[in-house]
Amino acid sequence: MRLPKSTMPLSPRSVKEPSLDTLPNLMRYFYQFLAGKPRLHYWQKKLLHWDTRLCLQVNLLSHQKWVAQFFKGISRLGDGWFWLLALVIVTVEWVWQAQAPHLIMIKVVAVVFTSSCGYGLYKLLKIHTVRPRPYQVHQAITLGERPLDVFSFPDRKSVV
Repeated sequence: MRLPKSTMPLSPRSVKEPSLDTLPNLMRYFYQFLAGKPRLHYWQKKLLHWDTRLCLQVNLLSHQKWVAQFFKGISRLGDGWFWLLALVIVTVEWVWQAQAPHLIMIKVVAVVFTSSCGYGLYKLLKIHTVRPRPYQVHQAITLGERPLDVFSFPDRKSVV
């Protein structure tokens, strides 16, 4: 499936860079670093161009119902209820295997602790990185499902 020419950026030069005034400090430092490295800056723009074209192609596919349902399901994996259910199932499996109760408790605490650390890291990254969702940047992208939060990186699936 090919994109119409009007929806594809013509070159990596046509991809607009964000205004440094609106970015958090971490992203501002990244763009200032890129400005001093012309070759790296060029490859970053090429990667962004490729990412945009891929995003537009996938968005065209998402108009098919089964594809939209698949991605909706994947998005919902970041919801906490899924991981809570997985923890309960694994705990029941450990009990069924007749493992010692103190070992089960240690494993459950370890899972909860690492999940909490992952969630904390996710929240920290969410505050310091601001990547708008593709439909906010490119008018050719149609929204298939209501976004779960404002920015697209990191997503909640990255916590696990």
